[in-house]
Amino acid sequence: MKATTCYLNTDLDLIAEQDLTLLVQALETSGFYSLHAGVGDDGKWYATLEVNEAADEALHLRQPELTIVAMLDAIEALDASARAIWDACMSKTLDIGYQFGYWLSMW
Repeated sequence: MKATTCYLNTDLDLIAEQDLTLLVQALETSGFYSLHAGVGDDGKWYATLEVNEAADEALHLRQPELTIVAMLDAIEALDASARAIWDACMSKTLDIGYQFGYWLSMW
């Protein structure tokens, strides 16, 4: 058996005490895809975003470092109102996803 590990994607997970809608929309305009955005049972706002497939293919983001740089560039380019929401987030997490598995090999 041969073990293989490959990079899948990087999620940006946000938690805030205020509405994240404007921030999520601004990030979507910059090439993010929203996997989830809304209010939790605890009254806090949660959002999970990743770089959308079109942006990923255009930028050839096949490594976590390249994806994270693209995400940070988009965050740095936020307008003042979206940036204020970003600054107020109580949690900002980059969650890097990998796939690991074993393959049977004849060689």
